[in-house]
Amino acid sequence: MTEILLLEIQDNGVGFDVARAINRRKSVGLAGMRERAVLLGGHFTVDSAAGSGTQISAELPVNQPREGVVEL
Repeated sequence: MTEILLLEIQDNGVGFDVARAINRRKSVGLAGMRERAVLLGGHFTVDSAAGSGTQISAELPVNQPREGVVEL
């Protein structure tokens, strides 16, 4: 059975256009987080809209072997 680590961050800020933020070429913040979650075998979601705040969630397996990953 794979254990899952769930990380959630939520705010009540001004919100933003998620697709636009992930595809920005000047910053790799959200795209980098998504890429890392996928590389670890997990899922990454961002839910936000102008005026409604933001919720970021990552679900990561904690005991699943990952090919090509060296543990130090």
